[in-house]
Amino acid sequence: MHHTISSESSGKRFHRYACTAAAHLSRSQPEVDALVEKVALDYMRDAKTLQKVLAAASKKGTPAADPAALRTRRAALQAQKDELATMFTEGILDGPAVRRESAKLSEKIGTIDAALADMARRSPLADLLADGIDKLDARWAEATPDMKGKIIDEMFTVRVNPAPKGRYFKPEFIEFLPPKGR
Repeated sequence: MHHTISSESSGKRFHRYACTAAAHLSRSQPEVDALVEKVALDYMRDAKTLQKVLAAASKKGTPAADPAALRTRRAALQAQKDELATMFTEGILDGPAVRRESAKLSEKIGTIDAALADMARRSPLADLLADGIDKLDARWAEATPDMKGKIIDEMFTVRVNPAPKGRYFKPEFIEFLPPKGR
């Protein structure tokens, strides 16, 4: 079991990961975090690995739809709903017809919103990539530390192993294993 602790050395404050069971392992948090983030982004950019991870995530619930396709469909429905005002102004539709059509479109939009919210709950990774791989860096930068942790947990489990010669950070002693439960 590991947790983050704060320490001070030469008047400087730093964070590190340390084993809670025994004082045998400690690693600099910024170095470990930077490595984990790099590996996570590499995973997300690798189509084969990503497909495998998302397929495993979709097994947790109903088969995952394509979030980008759902967002495109939602935008089209919203555009139709916006067009109703023009049709009313031009006299093509009367008030009751506009309200009736608007309610139908709102119901369809609500169904898509619910599906997107469910997908985000089941797979934070799928939600992160919903706007496409070209938006990955921007969406990753906007993600909270908690959300980044959930996305990483979906892709792999990080194991920090003891390294020779004490507490120095050595990337080769950080393991990336299949996610827990897989």
